[in-house]
Amino acid sequence: MNLEYYLFTKEDPIAKLRAAAKGLSIGSKMKVAGKIRQCEAHMRKSRKFRTFINLENPLSDIVGSVFVLFFDEKIDKNQFMAIPRDPGTDFLLYFGGTVGNMDDKYIKKAQKIIISQSEDINYFIRAFHSIRLAQGEIDKLKNS
Repeated sequence: MNLEYYLFTKEDPIAKLRAAAKGLSIGSKMKVAGKIRQCEAHMRKSRKFRTFINLENPLSDIVGSVFVLFFDEKIDKNQFMAIPRDPGTDFLLYFGGTVGNMDDKYIKKAQKIIISQSEDINYFIRAFHSIRLAQGEIDKLKNS
């Protein structure tokens, strides 16, 4: 599994990045260190949303499942990524289109959670992208 996908789990992708960078020379580690710090910053800012989608309750399961669908369909394009200007709003629209316009109290609660965590969703996507870039840089430095 690529390291960036560890964001969707409870595992720490930063620890895995650091482990991957251990075999590099000091100069190469200096090149990668800034990218890893950027990943950490984005992960800190997305912690609330990341914790929420990893909880063991039906509401988290619904939001997390729809987010994975949204992410696969709209954001992750294999080696490319399409990062929208406002991913929280885009996800809310996608959620409404996927789940439908149900007048269910759980759906309304899920929508309120998505709205309240829209900035965290933005940082989650940025963390995914920065981890992918850092991993690519580590791989490039290992092969050179």
